[in-house]
Amino acid sequence: EVEWMPPRRRVDPAERSLACLLQSLEGQRLVIELRSDVIVRATLESVDEFMNMMLVSASVQPMGGERSSYEFMYLKGRNVRFVHLPKNLDPEGAILSQREKIVNARLSVVKEHLRNPLERLAKGDGLVITSEPLLPAPVADVGHAHGVTLLE
Repeated sequence: EVEWMPPRRRVDPAERSLACLLQSLEGQRLVIELRSDVIVRATLESVDEFMNMMLVSASVQPMGGERSSYEFMYLKGRNVRFVHLPKNLDPEGAILSQREKIVNARLSVVKEHLRNPLERLAKGDGLVITSEPLLPAPVADVGHAHGVTLLE
C-alpha cells in the first residue's frame, strides 16, 4: 500500500544557509574579519544568498595598519573569514525568524497574483480586454477544390 505524501516545497538557498543568519542581522553593527587579515566594523545594510554584504558607516583596519572610513562598502562573501556575532544573539531564533520573513514575503506575492489575475494578464501577456463584442474575421473562399480557406 502506497501512502500519499504532499509534494516537497523547493527550499530557497537563502533559507538553508548561513546567509539566512546574516540576513537576520541587517541593521546591526558587526565586526567582520577578512581573509586578507583586515578588520571591518560596519552596519550591515543587506546580504544576498552568496553572503555578499552591503555595509554602511564602515571602518577598515588592516592588521598593524591605519584605520580608514567609508560611507558605503561592498564585501564579496568569498573574502570573509569570520563574522563576529553579537553576544546577545540567539542564532536559532534569528534563523527561524528570518526564514519566516522569507516565506511570508513569498506568500504575499503569490496571494497578490491570485487576487487579481486579469490585471496581470492585461499588462502584456497577450490578452486584450475590451468592452466591444468580438466579431469573427471575414473569410474569403478561394477554392474549395483545394480545401484552402484564407483570412482577409
